[in-house]
Amino acid sequence: MKKISELKFKETVELIKKREISCSEVTRSALDRIEEYNGELGSYISVFDRDFLMKKADESDKRYKNGAILSEIDGMPISVKDNIHVLGLNTTCGSNMLRNYSPCFNATVAEKILKSGGVIVGKTNCDEFAMGSTTETSAFKNAKNPWNPRKVPGGSSGGSAASVAAGMCQLSLGSDADGSIRQPSAFCGIAGLKPTYGLISRFGLVAYASSFEQIGPMSRDVYGLGAMLNIISGRDNKDSTSINSPVKNYLEYIDKDIKGLRIAVFTELYSEGVADSVREKFDESVRILKELGAIVEEISFPTIKYIIPAYYLIATAEASSNLARYDGVKYGHSSLNRASYEEALFSTRSEGFGKEVKKRILLGNLVLSSEYCDRYYNKAVKLRKRIQSEMNGVFSKYDAVISPTTPELPFNFNEGTTNPLKMYLWDATTVIANLAGIPAMSVPCGLAAGLPVGLQIIGKATSEDLILRIGSNFEKAVGLDMIPILN
Repeated sequence: MKKISELKFKETVELIKKREISCSEVTRSALDRIEEYNGELGSYISVFDRDFLMKKADESDKRYKNGAILSEIDGMPISVKDNIHVLGLNTTCGSNMLRNYSPCFNATVAEKILKSGGVIVGKTNCDEFAMGSTTETSAFKNAKNPWNPRKVPGGSSGGSAASVAAGMCQLSLGSDADGSIRQPSAFCGIAGLKPTYGLISRFGLVAYASSFEQIGPMSRDVYGLGAMLNIISGRDNKDSTSINSPVKNYLEYIDKDIKGLRIAVFTELYSEGVADSVREKFDESVRILKELGAIVEEISFPTIKYIIPAYYLIATAEASSNLARYDGVKYGHSSLNRASYEEALFSTRSEGFGKEVKKRILLGNLVLSSEYCDRYYNKAVKLRKRIQSEMNGVFSKYDAVISPTTPELPFNFNEGTTNPLKMYLWDATTVIANLAGIPAMSVPCGLAAGLPVGLQIIGKATSEDLILRIGSNFEKAVGLDMIPILN
């Protein structure tokens, strides 16, 4: 029998329902793993008191015993990225600017998890204000990849992905503005979903690029993504971007076959810049999907070459606007250098923000300036609308689009920070879903050189049930147990 820390979410739930293990044992296992490995992996920034968490798990066990469980996540240890508010723990966003900030309310997603019996264990490490692809821009420590601690776990939700992969929790929440759930999920060998924009409330998520980022679930299996999505999706009046989408049970048809589904492969996301080892695993994935009865065809999407500049022009503009609130007066870090307001503001932001955040603020201020707004920002907004329109055209003919989640295997530390342009280009395969506001998921498709490789599945707006179904069928056909060996 597997160790509890090696179980997938569905396996864990089934064993609890059979009374072969308890919620208390599952939570205890996660906390033991945190004590043993978090020092090395740097996945968590903060964790709740052990006695408090064990009490919550005991309450879930009582509900199971009385046949009154609240949901499939009842009693499951869950980690939350440290840019999402959870009462009782600081929300730092991986930044010195918010090092000591304690929120006075729960994010909507946190509230829903707690009401459904989920046991929120702690807050996970992330790139500062979710700006980065490696979790190296965190002001506190680097998160590391459980498959090889010399490699990055991806970003900006690297701590969340590593916490799931290392058995420090059963499920996790991350946020995704340009692939920040899917890329670390691929690097750490787990499943991760960026939902349709507006499907999940962003209330209580600290803003970086408001029109792109979306909270989403991470799990060792696709089933866990559906179970979490059932809890956290839905209209929220506290979030003006929340959509009125029909309520779905995302697990209802997750096991239905995929025969006859039409799936597209964008030539531009498959060839240029993709490592041979990643391409080989992707080719195997295409073969498996065809064996499952899907019709997979290669098509061209030439507009892809513009997605990176379009994203970074808009995202940095939004970042500069969102982060203007950190002035040392309202909340967060405040410099002791207060000879004048201007000097206090300059010192506060110089001390509180790291290099990557400062760089994106400067770029955002530049593209929003009167001299460059029409030349760059407005063109990027028009291009975004064109990309959305063209993707709608693709989905009028195809049910889904697939690609490698990342063009390369997990890389060494300092590789992205010393070559920022290269780091930005790593988002080429993922950011199209954020520009179009559509759902996309990464699911493990194998190992290359002992490191995980991810398959990305993209669907039209509010088609999470379909891409979960494709991912679940693929996952079963591949039959992988993605368990890193930790020292």
